[in-house]
Amino acid sequence: MNLNLMSTFHRMMLLFAHLGLTLAAGRLMRWVDLAFLALGSMLPWWTQNTPQEGKPYKPYIQGNIVLEKIYKTDDFTQAGERYRSLNKTEQEHMAGNLVADLSHVTDPAIQKRAIENLRQADENLATSVARGLGLEK
Repeated sequence: MNLNLMSTFHRMMLLFAHLGLTLAAGRLMRWVDLAFLALGSMLPWWTQNTPQEGKPYKPYIQGNIVLEKIYKTDDFTQAGERYRSLNKTEQEHMAGNLVADLSHVTDPAIQKRAIENLRQADENLATSVARGLGLEK
């Protein structure tokens, strides 16, 4: 998949997955293995043209996929810890990628909501993204 052709939504999903989160039912929730099922068709771009050797892998999944409420109410601590574990350059790249993606969002209310979600994970990340979007307080 060419990164230039990916929709903003898909790029956001990949970025949130990098933070350890996924979007589900309009709410940020902890990233779980089921996120891979939802994103399974989105193979990383670097695997698209890789020649396959041997017998092709055919994943086998059995069971029901259900949407259930997660009873843990802290959806942001893990994401914040992950962000703070990055070095300064990686943190800058993360903020820059979020700014680049959110700059395509035309509704400022959605941008502000995304920043408030980021703020719950890490204040510095939210401030960097808000500054990049010109939405500083």
